[in-house]
Amino acid sequence: MSRRARNRPQKPPPGPRARTPTTTTAAKGGPRLLPLVLLFVASGATSLIYENLWARQLHLVFGTSQIAICTVLAAFMAGLAVGGLGAARWAARVQRPLLVYAMLEAFIGLYALVFPFILRLVQPLYLAFFRTVDPSPLAFSTFQLLLVGLALLPPTICMGATLPLLARFVGAQETEIGRWVGRLYGANTIGAVIGTGLAGFVLLPGLGLQTTTLVTAVANFLLAAVAWTLARRGGALATMARVAATVPIASGPEPRERPDPIGLAGAALLTVAFLAGFSGLLYEVAWFRLLTLILGGSAYSFSLMLFAFLLGIGLGGWGGGALADRSLERGGFKRLLRNLAILQVGVGGLSWVAMYLYGELPYAFTMLFDRFQDSPMGFWLAQLGLGLAIMLPPAILMGATFPFLVRALAESSSAEGRSRELSRPVGLLYGSNTVGAILGASLGGLILLPSLHIQGSVSLGIVVNFASAGLILLLAARVDGVFDPRRLARVAFLIAAAALPLWATPAWDPLLMTAGMFTYVSDLEDRTRSGLGEYAVEPFDLLYYDEGLSSVVTVAQRKNGPNIWLANNGKVDASSHTDLETQLLVSHLPFAFRPDAENVLVIGLASGISLGAVTLHTSPKRIDILEIEPSVIEASRFFHEHNYQPLEDPRVR
Repeated sequence: MSRRARNRPQKPPPGPRARTPTTTTAAKGGPRLLPLVLLFVASGATSLIYENLWARQLHLVFGTSQIAICTVLAAFMAGLAVGGLGAARWAARVQRPLLVYAMLEAFIGLYALVFPFILRLVQPLYLAFFRTVDPSPLAFSTFQLLLVGLALLPPTICMGATLPLLARFVGAQETEIGRWVGRLYGANTIGAVIGTGLAGFVLLPGLGLQTTTLVTAVANFLLAAVAWTLARRGGALATMARVAATVPIASGPEPRERPDPIGLAGAALLTVAFLAGFSGLLYEVAWFRLLTLILGGSAYSFSLMLFAFLLGIGLGGWGGGALADRSLERGGFKRLLRNLAILQVGVGGLSWVAMYLYGELPYAFTMLFDRFQDSPMGFWLAQLGLGLAIMLPPAILMGATFPFLVRALAESSSAEGRSRELSRPVGLLYGSNTVGAILGASLGGLILLPSLHIQGSVSLGIVVNFASAGLILLLAARVDGVFDPRRLARVAFLIAAAALPLWATPAWDPLLMTAGMFTYVSDLEDRTRSGLGEYAVEPFDLLYYDEGLSSVVTVAQRKNGPNIWLANNGKVDASSHTDLETQLLVSHLPFAFRPDAENVLVIGLASGISLGAVTLHTSPKRIDILEIEPSVIEASRFFHEHNYQPLEDPRVR
């Protein structure tokens, strides 16, 4: 029975929600949709293998920095958004969606094979931009992000179109829309978890970049072949696609040729999807930077962090759809919206609670190393546990949010007499959610993390989640056209609660958080809590700390000695005494071979001692210094007594 019919003045019949004649199809939907679930698991796996592959290749462009991670995330999300929004417009008109899906998978595989050559063509463009414009580090990183992001758009657009396209098959499952959309979404993300593990720990270490690319492209071609075979053989899936394209709402008008306006409720739900995507990727880049301080910045650590985050998203998507269906069946549209608001409050609340675990991570890491130092696999799993402790609970609720939104938008469309064909709502929500994710990844990495730091960025994400919950409650308050003061009071309470993380953010010790235990834990003789404090905190005075554009920079001085050291993401890269011989030798030694050198290039500023040693030579007329982190420039000034203030030398550029 349609939403419009149930809203008539007559008393509805007792018992569970009335069902349309499509119930029989729904009941049989499980076995029929199982091939799609398996396809989506494999498709998600190949997509995340590519994400790891391309992140590794982009390290050669950006360095192993936050910028490389943000570029891959933003480019992936941009393609997914364009693909999702585009599929929302044309997927409903596709007569044979499995054939189109097969072509998309084949194109992804082909593009992956030629991507290394495309990356080589892009390199002269951003180098020419640097030489011509002489941009700031932020402007240059932004230009690189846009340029390389455009190169990643074609395959990611195809990836983004697959979910709305295959949602056609769910359109015939009226009573289980949430369940099957959630399962497709969850299966795709669980496949991404598998792909992350395979790429980070099996394929890349064992086969290398080129062979892994070839193997993954072959997997895409096999997926395309399977989908093509299913489409050509016809059968249950082909029948379901035709049914989903033609069955109208039970008591509503026939679907129109042009998509109907989504209405006020739809606009509110798309806004919530946008905000959820923004906060989710803002959390992700903030958590990645946090865990980089604890686990290090290696490709293995990146894979562990991505694995933990995607596992939560996949589990939430898989189970959230059935919960959305149950919410609608038992309490109607208002309960569905109320539970959606609870999900958003839960994401923000759990993220706030996790902030109290941040300061415990260095202690947990040393304890786990002490326990598993003789078992490499056990230690990797223990590190995964640290990522899961921070990310898994809120990520599960993030994953459940998407099928709830799909169910709510489909229900609001049904109430207003529009077609219940799912390609459009799924595509719109997927696209809107992904546009928010793009801004969360790009603004988070380029602006918010350097300005608000990790805890401030997480706090902003919490505020966004509470704002989303307030918007959902406002929508629920006007479902029947009457504003309930009690619901408005709940919205006011949420607004007040959103300010909580702004003044109740737990403090952390910068010296402890940048102790670099991923490098120095084996130097510890006492790996207890007090032993870590005696090693990393108590002997030093903190001189400088900043969470910069590409790394966290720390400068400290030993209390009972003159040594000053500088660390990037916890790893000490320079000091005034301990590393002095190396820093001087790396500059003076080349002049033994080229004493008359007029042009000198120094890569990496750090303490400035190496650069200062170069300025002592009279032959250079021009000295170029390259540094990817702006915060290091300020940090180097704490070494003026040792580096001869090289940035004041007129030859230095």
